Amino acid sequence: FYREVRGDEPATVIVHNDELLLYFPKERKAEKYFLKKDEKTGAAAEAGGKEDVAGMLAGFSFNRGQLEKRFNIAASRQKDGAVRFDLTPLKPDDPMCRYLVRISLWSDGKSPWPSMVETENPNGDVSRDTLKNVKNIKAEETQKVLKEVFEFKLPRGVKLLTPQK
Repeated sequence: FYREVRGDEPATVIVHNDELLLYFPKERKAEKYFLKKDEKTGAAAEAGGKEDVAGMLAGFSFNRGQLEKRFNIAASRQKDGAVRFDLTPLKPDDPMCRYLVRISLWSDGKSPWPSMVETENPNGDVSRDTLKNVKNIKAEETQKVLKEVFEFKLPRGVKLLTPQK
């Protein structure tokens, strides 16, 4: 998973090989989280940490079967022809409820991918992401794309924090 946020508070989020990297260029800092095990000790990550990460990432899967296990899904057609899907967690004790109370996905009907994703957190803050240039990757191109996207190098002078340690 790769997400780049631009604007007043830019950030880059990368999830790859059981690691989560959050990079904040304005603050010249980054945070690295180990999703399965501690890099130095090899010990399993604490259960709470794994649940937190699972909660944060739950909304990033567009697999219908996976979504239906965790969310109530309602769909409506918009005036412009787009279809809006509203997802709300089925269980109040779902770890994701710490971060999100609603996810809305819009489909333009032309692409199998959402064209926009809107999330609302428990404080009522709403974030809207427009997705552009989303495409399927051919199997033979996978390794090239993984190398280009996920071998992210932090710029010099960026302080790397590992809060789990």
